[in-house]
Amino acid sequence: MEEQLSTLTQAQRLCVGVLRSSSKEPFPEHYYLRFAWCSPGEPFDAKSAQKVMKKFDRRLLALSVGHFERFFLRRAMYPIPGLRARSGADVLYMNPSRLFPKRDSVTFMVDHLTYMMGCMLEREHTLAYGICIVADFSDFTMANFTVQFFHRMLLVLQGRLVPTRVEAFLIVNPPPWFGNIWAVMKPMMSTEFMAKVPRISFNDLGKHLMPGYEQLLPNDIWMGRRDAKSLMDLFIQERKHIERARMAANKR
Repeated sequence: MEEQLSTLTQAQRLCVGVLRSSSKEPFPEHYYLRFAWCSPGEPFDAKSAQKVMKKFDRRLLALSVGHFERFFLRRAMYPIPGLRARSGADVLYMNPSRLFPKRDSVTFMVDHLTYMMGCMLEREHTLAYGICIVADFSDFTMANFTVQFFHRMLLVLQGRLVPTRVEAFLIVNPPPWFGNIWAVMKPMMSTEFMAKVPRISFNDLGKHLMPGYEQLLPNDIWMGRRDAKSLMDLFIQERKHIERARMAANKR
């Protein structure tokens, strides 16, 4: 945390200090930096960040890898190590066709998304450059959609309820009838965020991702070559290690 603060400008450090002093209940120290970087609009906007702090559900602070371990078997979303967007943003793979809001808890699924992005934002690079979500809509059906789920998901992606920084939400290979879903989504997004949500084909991925992306994409998506199960297993093991170490440090 101190190392990350040392790289900030004086104005940026002042913003973090304002957030820390204005918090009625203390947050974990690294959260003040996250709120600052992820303030809606522009990073380090104290007023914008304070609005998110007030809406933040502190229940989310207790989320851990153990909450979602069975859900991980679906591989509905996970980070892709080494893959970045052309903007420099780290990449999160998402498959909405593996989410069933009419059957599963919407709160649980949104918590899952929040947790995955939160894990990524523990890295300084991701805080600075944000997250690019590659959302594969190839097998998407109406069973994967409710207005409530998409509304809450989009609030989270826009950083309105939790501190997160999504630089792109790529809707990849949506079905021909997706225009009906898009019509529902549009009023849920700010004009600024909507510009970050292109609907593209698989062949357009190269316009958004770094050269050589085909070698780094998981084989859960068409043209991906990396073993998706291994990526998911690696994420789970890394998170268990990080969270055990953090728990041990807190007991000292």
